[in-house]
Amino acid sequence: TIAFGGDTAVCFSHPITITASGGVSYAWENSMSGSSITFVPAASDTLTVVVTDMYGCASTDSVWFDVLPLPVPGITGSTEICQFDTTTLTASGGVAYQWSGGQSTLTADVAPSTPGISTYYVIATASNGCKDTAFHQITVHALPVVDLGADTTICEGNSLLLDAANAGSTFNWSTSAATQTVTVSAAGTYSVTVTDIYTCHDADTIIVSTQPYADATITDVSFICMNGTPFNFTAAQAGGSWSGDGITNATNGTFNPATAGSGNATIVYTIAGQCGDTDSSTI
Repeated sequence: TIAFGGDTAVCFSHPITITASGGVSYAWENSMSGSSITFVPAASDTLTVVVTDMYGCASTDSVWFDVLPLPVPGITGSTEICQFDTTTLTASGGVAYQWSGGQSTLTADVAPSTPGISTYYVIATASNGCKDTAFHQITVHALPVVDLGADTTICEGNSLLLDAANAGSTFNWSTSAATQTVTVSAAGTYSVTVTDIYTCHDADTIIVSTQPYADATITDVSFICMNGTPFNFTAAQAGGSWSGDGITNATNGTFNPATAGSGNATIVYTIAGQCGDTDSSTI
């Protein structure tokens, strides 16, 4: 008596295991031998085995197995996207789905962060329990790099060129300009949005402050006697440094005629800094 066991149905392209018992040798019609065989069937079929017992008596029987069709899964959705943007992928061809990102829903939202090619897949399960996989590639475009630089200060009356780079892109400045560069001279906050040929966009902002120029104008002293009392020069704005013949204190601008000696002495007053100033006077 031959008894069969193992699988009676298998998904296409998957291996099936069929067992037989009741003898000591087994000859299957697919040229395999042994009480248990595993193979990959191409279609549903009947498989015959000849079983021989210990006395040499043989018996023949057949077993039917089903090869179940796989689902035909698919993924629809964007094939191009900007870095960090979100797009929705939709699966088809099954009754249940498992995405590469862990979602088990019909749709999956993806937001690729790395430029290049991103590949996603979904495993679709059919109503017969068979599964297959679909793949979807998305070209991820890098965002334009927009850098207006660090916040900065300019001297009143001067101008600053702001460059958004990314030639060939579209530019939208807070000043309403639509060019790659703008020149500004007033204090304020300036921003630009750059949109490239793939419609990917990024923005940057810079704060520009202005500072008045210093005034180092010296109050002239036309002459002093060599035996005159030392005095401090004055200027329109304090905080600078004094130098020249006869200057004995660079901070206060103290001038000693005895130290300078007779003749003309040139006095220089300098206010340092980005918007500094310098003046000179002859005594």
